[in-house]
Amino acid sequence: MASDLDTGKIGLTYGQTHAASSKFIIVLKGRAGHISKPHKGVDAIIMAAEVIQALQRIRTRQVDPMETVLIGIGRIKGGDRYNIIPERVEIEGTLRTLSMEVHKKIPALMEKAISCITSSMGGEYELTFVEGYPGGINHPDTTKFVENCGVKLLGRDKIEIISKPSMGGEDFSCFLQKVPGTFIRLGGGGENYKYSLHHPKFDINEDSLVIGAALFCQIVFEFLG
Repeated sequence: MASDLDTGKIGLTYGQTHAASSKFIIVLKGRAGHISKPHKGVDAIIMAAEVIQALQRIRTRQVDPMETVLIGIGRIKGGDRYNIIPERVEIEGTLRTLSMEVHKKIPALMEKAISCITSSMGGEYELTFVEGYPGGINHPDTTKFVENCGVKLLGRDKIEIISKPSMGGEDFSCFLQKVPGTFIRLGGGGENYKYSLHHPKFDINEDSLVIGAALFCQIVFEFLG
């Protein structure tokens, strides 16, 4: 379901459709104390601020600028009270790349940056990577077949060829590594359906479900001849 695509349309991509994605968890460990005596503690929040900045510099200073890399932070948790130096901060985020080769190199760069920062400030850390999904690559023949089915069912003006891959992760990418296939974006956007996935106001335009079901039927009929 794609809210950035009008209801009634479908979107197809020839080639890479999604990024490779992984989740990471960073635990920074300092030493608690009264905030009036910062020299006697190790502030995990200050460490976290330095770490987050350093992670962004990996993309801009340690990776070929022609490569697409996203290191995003989605959750930070640390501290219990305004006047206590926190001894622990948890950071959760995601690594997204279009190249699997680049994807495999980033964790070591992250570890080096985090290690340098925490050791220089007298802290410790734990870094955990949770393997996600590979980059999704649509099979050209299957994509063309689905495009032709869409044109026959909906008309040429309802088929949108999307040239750029999404930096989203997709479990369907695992299937694409095993058998030829293509990822179809089902348009679900409109005046009352403008919020994207993961937005708290996201809603499904149920009118698009009819189109999706009809397209799958068309694909089956055409495939069976």
